[in-house]
Amino acid sequence: GYVDFLRGRYDRAEYWLREALALAGDDASTRTRATAYLGTVASDRGDYPTALRLLGEAVAQARTCGDHRREAYAQSMVGRIGLLRGDLDAAAEHLDRAIELAETERWLAFLPWPQALRAEVALAEGEVDGATAAAEQAFARACQLGDPCWEGTSARSLALIADASGDPTACLLYT
Repeated sequence: GYVDFLRGRYDRAEYWLREALALAGDDASTRTRATAYLGTVASDRGDYPTALRLLGEAVAQARTCGDHRREAYAQSMVGRIGLLRGDLDAAAEHLDRAIELAETERWLAFLPWPQALRAEVALAEGEVDGATAAAEQAFARACQLGDPCWEGTSARSLALIADASGDPTACLLYT
């Protein structure tokens, strides 16, 4: 289910993730992961009410079983929904929590994702300096990790900042 989710094959992902939930029984870790990814599938499809319900369940489950990484992931996805819907206060709250959890867990391989999204929230709030600092840190970390997904996400944030600053070529400094 997770691989199908990453490939954008949402029907297959949903099928396999629901199967994982059915087979998980009392395994809280498996239930938390499957629920978080189901919530992300719903979010990617634009079904935000379902996504928020599932991601809320994932956050609660993660807290119950002490899975801080899964909570960070689910929080970041709730934050992304807030950003996409223009609810910047909610976006900032959830992304800040995701960053805090990822830092506490020393989950550096994940950190560029919520940092890049948080940069976009800061930009939308008119905090260009804060947005720039967050996006630059996310981009540097993503490049150090060699993760093309996080590099692309943080490069997008840098490009949005450059455009908003009136210098759309400024982001070329990072190539």
